[in-house]
Amino acid sequence: MLRRADNVSIRFQKFLFRSKGRAWLRVGRKEYPGGSISQEAYLKEELQQYQNPILIWP
Repeated sequence: MLRRADNVSIRFQKFLFRSKGRAWLRVGRKEYPGGSISQEAYLKEELQQYQNPILIWP
């Protein structure tokens, strides 16, 4: 069953000396690490979220 969660956020943390970083999913007080992604791809997907819902966490 799907539920709406209002206390969810996603943040991006860039790796030192690399062009990629890691996205983190925060639900309530827990954080879950995601895969590595380039900052450009992260920003592109973040902007797309404002227009249409997209799957960003498998």
